[in-house]
Amino acid sequence: MSIKSEVNRLAKLATFAAFIGGMTLAASSASASPTPFTWKPSGSTPPLSTAGSFTADSFTLGDFAHIHISSTGAFTEDGYLSITAFKLGSSFVPTPGLNGSGGATPYQLYFKFSGSGMLGTGLGGPWPGCVGATLCKGSFSSLTYSMYGDVGGLANFGFSGLNPVVSPPGVPVLLATGSLFTGCPGCTNTVSLDFSAGPTHPIPSASVSATFNPALPLQSGFFVAPLITLAIEDAFTNTANVTTISSACVTVADPFCRDVKINNGGGNADFFAVPEPGSLLLLGTGLMGWAGFSRRRRAARS
Repeated sequence: MSIKSEVNRLAKLATFAAFIGGMTLAASSASASPTPFTWKPSGSTPPLSTAGSFTADSFTLGDFAHIHISSTGAFTEDGYLSITAFKLGSSFVPTPGLNGSGGATPYQLYFKFSGSGMLGTGLGGPWPGCVGATLCKGSFSSLTYSMYGDVGGLANFGFSGLNPVVSPPGVPVLLATGSLFTGCPGCTNTVSLDFSAGPTHPIPSASVSATFNPALPLQSGFFVAPLITLAIEDAFTNTANVTTISSACVTVADPFCRDVKINNGGGNADFFAVPEPGSLLLLGTGLMGWAGFSRRRRAARS
């Protein structure tokens, strides 16, 4: 999931394209083989860990997010995506220290994101009538995120009421940032809530492209390789057992508002080389995304 910015001139590290969960990428990248990348936790500034470099082509995630939907269908979303493991092909990659694993001092990697948009603009009709049609669709109007490393691996993800929190906050180190990107062929921007499991357990999913700007040159020791543009193919949707919906926000002025909470969803993202100017990162976040469906690719690997 091009960016021709100052960071690219300083160090032409991968800029990515973000694909927030639930749809497949264009055939050109979907048919390609995953491209390995190399990151080095001990090379960041300050060092995240004593761990050396590792090479992978995908990672798995945990998703903690809150979506607020107003009576008009306008929504906001914020949350965290915690990287739980890395894979190379079908095999998990040893990553000493990640999330407290042995062999190196502990550290974590995660994304903090926020976005806004409108539901009820596509198939299923306007909000809230689309709930009865079991599918509400729309798009993002804004999306921003930051990628952090946590020195010591103390960050703990959860909720305070409906709000996603990190407690304790750990020692965050900024690694990269990004935002919504729609000006490219093949860029995607759709979101949906599937109510086929019932009105109390919506299944959120989304597909959206965003830029990825590594914090260079400061973190050039972390983002070791490749010195090419990458994309990530995400195919994610949440499941009913990790989502809840609340109408506690309802007032006379806002009678159809809803709050959706995604508590520890999961997902998988694959990396692919793409030609310039496709400098995009495809992340499977929040709305509505990062929960697990990458069956086609995993089946092909097995």
